[in-house]
This record gives sequence, C-alpha cells and structure tokens, in this order.
Amino acid sequence: MQKYTLTLFLLLFLNSVFGQAERFISYNNHRNKALNAMKAKNYTLSQQYFDSAFLQIDFIPYDYFYAFQAAINDSNFQKGTNYLIQGALVGLNSDSWFTTETNIYFSKNEGKNFRKYKDSLLKIHFQQIDTFYYNELLNLKKVDQAIRSQTSNDSLIYFQDSLNFEKLIDLSKQFGFPSFKTTGYGFNVANLILWHQRDRYPNSKQWIEILPYINTQIKLGYVNPNMFLMFDEFIKK
Repeated sequence: MQKYTLTLFLLLFLNSVFGQAERFISYNNHRNKALNAMKAKNYTLSQQYFDSAFLQIDFIPYDYFYAFQAAINDSNFQKGTNYLIQGALVGLNSDSWFTTETNIYFSKNEGKNFRKYKDSLLKIHFQQIDTFYYNELLNLKKVDQAIRSQTSNDSLIYFQDSLNFEKLIDLSKQFGFPSFKTTGYGFNVANLILWHQRDRYPNSKQWIEILPYINTQIKLGYVNPNMFLMFDEFIKK
C-alpha cells in the first residue's frame, strides 16, 4: 500500500510539473498573438490574447504594461487600470514607464486614483517574494554596473563578470535560480549576469554548473523556456 501511495504521488507530481512547463508554451503563443495584434492596431483583439496568456502565466510584470497600452489605445481606461493593478501585484512599477499611453492615462481621474494606492500594491508584491534574495541580486547588479563605469578594460570587466557569474551560481545553489515569481525583477539581474557570459554558453564550467538550476525552474513553470533563445541565436552568429 505504501509503495502504491508513493508511486501515485510521484505520478501526480510529475504530471503537475509537466503541466506547469506546458503552460509557458500556451502563454508564449497567446502573448505573441497579442503583440502582433497590437502592431496591427487591433487593440481589442490584443487584449483578448493577453487575457488568455495571463490565464496560463500571471507573474510576468512587463506584459501587464503591454496589455495596459492596448487597453488605453482602445480607450478602455477601466481595463487599463485592472492591468496595472495586476501588474503592480507582481512588481510592475508604472511610474518607471514613460509612453504616450501613460501620459494619457495619468492625466485622467482613473490614473490619478490609481497612483493613490499603487505603492500599497507594490508592498504586497514585496511581501510575497524572497526580498533577501532580491536584494542580493540588486547588489550583484550594482557590482556589474560599477566595473563598467570605472574602467573600459575588457579583461578587467570580463574577470568581474566571471566573479558575478560564480556568485549567481552560489545563490542558485542556496535558493534556486531566480524567477519573477520568487524574486520579482531580480530575475532580470540574473539574465544580465548570464548575458555577460554569453560567449561561453553553454559549455563552460560555470554554464554547465548553473544550467540544471535553470532547468529545474523551467520544469516547475517559473522560468520561460524561451530564455535560451537569445543565447542560441548568439552562438549561431
């Protein structure tokens, strides 16, 4: 009986893991259709595709801003507000974006009212993520940017990039590879560190060491499998 129960648990667990990973495939499909509809200025259709995408994956902050843009261009200010609310709950700070749509929206009552409670929504976001890990990643970004402001010596920059990569590996061993779901925009810092080592992808010792941690998050459905596309394109050049 115990063996049967364990086998059933493993089957349910694996089904859940594969199901989560499959969600990103559907998400990417709907997201691409949403962005294409925006380019075609079919803003109503774009929102429909974004809504379908968010049913699959709901923790990628900047996509809520793109959906917001579609809503504002469709003169749907209430829906635009809803997208900003959803986005703020996963880390989107709309004050960091400066577009025609934000100028229009924040000049209206809907935008002025949203600004009154935006920070309280962001506070909820930071209560839900690993803020220690998030701050560690922010510190890593400061080191990454500091060396580039201090020198133009490629060898020195590359040496520091390698040290930063090693730090990211250590953090991944302790806490798992970052994701928007667990570290908010800390995920972008991890991507930046990886990108600065793109010329050694995927066969260097450091890449070989970190790839299993990235793949674990992909299988859990926390990281988009498409994150490797830009690295694959780079090594093809």
